Amino acid sequence: MNGEDKRVFIDTNILIYANYSDSVLKDQARSKIIWYLQNDYELWISRQVIREFLVYITRFNFENEKLSSTELLNSVFNNLDQYNIAEDSNITTQKLRYLIEKYELSGKKIHDANIVATMQEYNITKLLTHNIKDFERFINIIEIIALIE
Repeated sequence: MNGEDKRVFIDTNILIYANYSDSVLKDQARSKIIWYLQNDYELWISRQVIREFLVYITRFNFENEKLSSTELLNSVFNNLDQYNIAEDSNITTQKLRYLIEKYELSGKKIHDANIVATMQEYNITKLLTHNIKDFERFINIIEIIALIE
């Protein structure tokens, strides 16, 4: 890999934009994902990201169609094979606890901290997101890649 870390963690919002036909950011998200894949990057997500994505698409019924639950789940899970999936472990939980204490986090900010803790466990330093402000507090430990630069 020529010394460059070619692993990128994909935030939930990127998956939503890339897969949700009504998204104004669909083309940008799809283009970024395709570019990373064509340039031999490993794309990473976590079980948390999968759950958050499922919450969103089942709430808004993916592609604004009235799909059955089976059709909906098949459309999601059949597209996950391009991603490496990071599993939560006790190490992730320990890293999460450290981040919560260090940054005095509460509420929804803990979801973001868990993504960073997962990235740390897997030594992934790059995060592709559209929600830059959610991760700015972690700028000293991760590289934030904006969907739109």
